[in-house]
Amino acid sequence: MSKAVLRAIGGSVMVAVPKPFLAQANLRPGSEVKVAFERGKITLAPVAKPRYTLDELLAKCDFRRRPSRADGEWQSAAPAGQELL
Repeated sequence: MSKAVLRAIGGSVMVAVPKPFLAQANLRPGSEVKVAFERGKITLAPVAKPRYTLDELLAKCDFRRRPSRADGEWQSAAPAGQELL
């Protein structure tokens, strides 16, 4: 167990999480966590990133929709680097 001090920063209150705890939870600055108050304790839990299959992603696509102007611009642009196609 480790101790930490709550600090007022702007309109929020922050707590510094020790680096070993972050490493054990596979978290880094910018990671999303769930914050809960359970049985008198504040808890943090990592938010799992959703994993999608190709079929799930394709099911969300509307293939009848015309490409946007931005899509058309990059699709018809000349190669800019070491592209193989």
